[in-house]
This record gives sequence, C-alpha cells and structure tokens, in this order.
Amino acid sequence: MGHPLVDLVRPAVGRDEFLSAHGLRPAAPTVAILPGSRPNEVQRILPDLVAAADRIRALVPGVQFVVARAPRLENGLFDSVRADPSMVVVDGETDTVLASADVALTASGTATVQTALHDVPMVVVYRMSWLTYHLARRLVRVDAIGMVNLIAGEPIVPELVQDAFTRRRWHAKRSRC
Repeated sequence: MGHPLVDLVRPAVGRDEFLSAHGLRPAAPTVAILPGSRPNEVQRILPDLVAAADRIRALVPGVQFVVARAPRLENGLFDSVRADPSMVVVDGETDTVLASADVALTASGTATVQTALHDVPMVVVYRMSWLTYHLARRLVRVDAIGMVNLIAGEPIVPELVQDAFTRRRWHAKRSRC
C-alpha cells in the first residue's frame, strides 16, 4: 500500500558531502529547483524559475541553487542556469538534491510527492501552452494541480499556475516586498 516513491526516497550522500562535491557551501541556504521532466515543461518553466532565483537572491544573502535535471533532457535546456555561479545543475540525483535543500521550487507532478517525502517546504509551479490550459480548464474541474494538495484535499503548499507564474508577476511581487 502507498506510493512507490516512499521506498525510493534515499539520498546517496549527506547534505555536507553533496553540496561540497558540487562547489557549494553546506551552511548556506539552499534552494532546490525541479523544473520538470519533459522538454516542453522545462522550456516553459525554467526561465521564470531563474527569474525567481534573482528575486530570492536579492532577499536572502548567500543563497545557492541546485537544479535537478531529469534524465534524457537536452543540455541546451539548462544553458541559462549554467551561466550563473550560484546555480549548479545536477543529473539524476533528485533525492539527494531534495535532501540537501532548505526549500524547493518544483514543477507540478511526481516531484511534488518526492519533495513532500523529504519534508522540504515547496512552491509548486506549472505552465502549459495557452490552448492546452484553456481546453483543460473546460474539461477538468480541480481546485489544485499539485499532487500533495490533491492528496491532502486542501491547499497545503502554494501553487503558481499559468498566469500566476510569470516573470511579470515575480517582478510585480518584488516591488511590493
């Protein structure tokens, strides 16, 4: 009974060893970024997560970011991240990334359950094509998209979906902080 992820949630190494091995500081605030597992998700989501990282960096001194790259995704999808010295892209170690993080920005999907199993606070984000979003809204009636919120039957983590998840929104919220 239960979710198969429960048996798989085991980091390969501890936080200090993992972060040090990737040139990051174990004592620094660490944000995990999980932009999705499909190329179209990453293309739509990662640029705004990078913009969010800029906002977080302005508010949290010394913060660092670890981007969990799902298997079989093209390197080019992560070019904008690789140019930033406070961000590291890690392949195939999502559980260790999450176990080493203080908070996570994660695309809606299985990653939200993984993040919850690691007991890491998160913000769930998602964006799909305009057409798909509007068709889905007509066909599916749900109050949440994050698996953890759906399982809980109530919002327990914040969700930024479609128009609520844009660079303009991040920057508008920054000016109000």
